[in-house]
Amino acid sequence: PFDFDHFHGRVEARCDGELICADTVDLRPAERDPRDAATVGEYGVVGTLYVFAPDEDGTGLSDGVHERLSRIEETHAGVSELSGDAGVAVRVLGDRGADVTGAITAAWDEARTLTLGVGAPNDRRY
Repeated sequence: PFDFDHFHGRVEARCDGELICADTVDLRPAERDPRDAATVGEYGVVGTLYVFAPDEDGTGLSDGVHERLSRIEETHAGVSELSGDAGVAVRVLGDRGADVTGAITAAWDEARTLTLGVGAPNDRRY
């Protein structure tokens, strides 16, 4: 199910010089099946959203995004608060790219609603 040789992604974020997020994903399907329990399990698609909002209530943001994602049955998601109450990291697993994209979009919409008072903009692709 994995049609790539190697994927390596790394994100580091700092707020006022302090590391608040460091996330690395390194997938090499030929060397280790990503479907093991420690990686993506039975799922074939993974998506990640980082919400950097150091002036917001991290617990409220985490709880709100988690509650929204818990209503999406096609995916499995986790929401973690970033260090220093600086936002959240969201990881979504699923079997179909469209389902994972939909869940990430829902998380983005909820995060914008909670932090900015307005949801995600409409997709303008035609």
